[in-house]
Amino acid sequence: MLATLWLFACKKEDGKKVEFHALPFSSIVSDTLEIDSVRMNTFFSNPTSLFTIDDSLILVFDDNRSDKLCHFIHTKGYVVKSFGEWGRARGEFILPQGLSLSKDKEACCVYDYNTQYTVCFSVKEALGGGNPVQDVIRMEEVESERPVEHRFHQVLALSNNRFLGFGNHPENRIQIFNQSKVLATYSDFPVLDEKEENNRSVWGNLASFGVSPDEKHIVITTGIGAAFEILSLSGEKISHKLVKGFYAPKYSIAQGAVPTCVIVCPENSSRI
Repeated sequence: MLATLWLFACKKEDGKKVEFHALPFSSIVSDTLEIDSVRMNTFFSNPTSLFTIDDSLILVFDDNRSDKLCHFIHTKGYVVKSFGEWGRARGEFILPQGLSLSKDKEACCVYDYNTQYTVCFSVKEALGGGNPVQDVIRMEEVESERPVEHRFHQVLALSNNRFLGFGNHPENRIQIFNQSKVLATYSDFPVLDEKEENNRSVWGNLASFGVSPDEKHIVITTGIGAAFEILSLSGEKISHKLVKGFYAPKYSIAQGAVPTCVIVCPENSSRI
């Protein structure tokens, strides 16, 4: 007996239609921090986060599988201290996802995608050679009003012991949480073209995000078109503000990356 199965998984795009604001290339400004060659045994191959501690000290995160993850580097070109261990013990990492520095520069945090732990380090203890692990936040212990995915691509430290998690998922694009509960969630994606079904795919391509120093804006970038979305942040309230960039993002290579319908082939049920 032959059975034919038709499976429809149609989903409407989240978010509202927004306008794209083009920027001239002349608006790009840059600055350079020059340091001497770093003389050390560890080979830096993938530095993904960098923060200035003061005029002579920078904090670098590098997940190139070296013995340490975080490094204080003097601008004269030598490593002052390194910390952040690989492993499964408290405060250690399996799949770390970048570093963030608190506004007062007293603590830095690293999120682990595998364990879903956010580990907070004391900058003072890390520089002094003591035990830098200040706190470990386990996402399974963070309460939320409804079941929600807590797996993030990056977690940033905010003021008042709050954190901003970037999941870039339809149900988990952004979360604000503290040590005990989820304070707010934001799941909208900007729709640049209502005729296309790939708006979420555009904003999921090489996406990264950051927060302004005054914690009033969130910026989410995409690798397509060098475009970025600016969100307003007021306490725990997040709202869309605008989309800017140098090219309007077009995801022609991945048309259909967000499928609208899935159909099982009647002649061969193993094909869809």
